[in-house]
Amino acid sequence: MKVFAMIAATAIVTVGTLLGGMTTTVCAADIKGFSGEESAPYLESFKNTEAQNEIADGSQYVGSYACGRAFLEIERVDSQYIASVVWGNSASETVEWTYPCTYDTASKSLLCDGKGFKMTTSFNEDGEIASQTIDTTDESAQFSFDGRNLTWEDADEDAGRDMLFEKLDF
Repeated sequence: MKVFAMIAATAIVTVGTLLGGMTTTVCAADIKGFSGEESAPYLESFKNTEAQNEIADGSQYVGSYACGRAFLEIERVDSQYIASVVWGNSASETVEWTYPCTYDTASKSLLCDGKGFKMTTSFNEDGEIASQTIDTTDESAQFSFDGRNLTWEDADEDAGRDMLFEKLDF
């Protein structure tokens, strides 16, 4: 039984690590056996310190996301995040919203306070850029992430309404 308990504990730790390391399970008691008089070993969960640090500064948002014809990329530049949403209106036109964001620890979300912009790009028949127009320069937004999916709340146009972006890279 001791060997089985040790193998089970090791398997749980390994699976937890392979699944992203957000929660790791370890054996927290001395394995003495499973006789009726001795207490059985128990398992205790604890959060990975490195994962907690990432969540505390917003790094979990960095990556690529998709929702239908929309693509979202979030990059970190120093202490700021740049969120770019590209929507394909048609084969000849795209709309892109770009938001400089900061991580808000209270709401655990990325916030843009009105310094974003919206740009429309039209392409000619050869696929080359025919025109680019900056439509607005005072865009505000909030991005919220649950570990797998991201929501985009566009405060100016409500363009992100009902959109649930799925993270493409982990």
